[in-house]
Amino acid sequence: MKTKKKRSAIKVETYLIADISTKYITARDGELIGDRSAPDHVASVDPLVEGGQSQGDIFAVQLEPAIFREQVGRLQKFGFSQQFIKIFRHLHKEGIPYVRFDADGGEVTGLPIFDW
Repeated sequence: MKTKKKRSAIKVETYLIADISTKYITARDGELIGDRSAPDHVASVDPLVEGGQSQGDIFAVQLEPAIFREQVGRLQKFGFSQQFIKIFRHLHKEGIPYVRFDADGGEVTGLPIFDW
């Protein structure tokens, strides 16, 4: 006799997160993403040691237009490239609130590749 699987009463809110390979950002951006004081850096995935490489760095992408304009200014002031900003602009336009950058991250169509 088969039994019906009971549905849980627990509901969890989820968010989209873009997964992007670091080959789509400049070498300088690659250095900056690991800096935990970078604007809107929210997490490093499993950092090996303090200041060491992680399995990815996660940033928030502000979706409210006025706040997003401020975010772009902070990212530029911190030293991120126009390529990095271009990725953020695309994610903002698509309504994707988080992005993870990692060497083994996902493929992206339509962006140049940086060989570093």
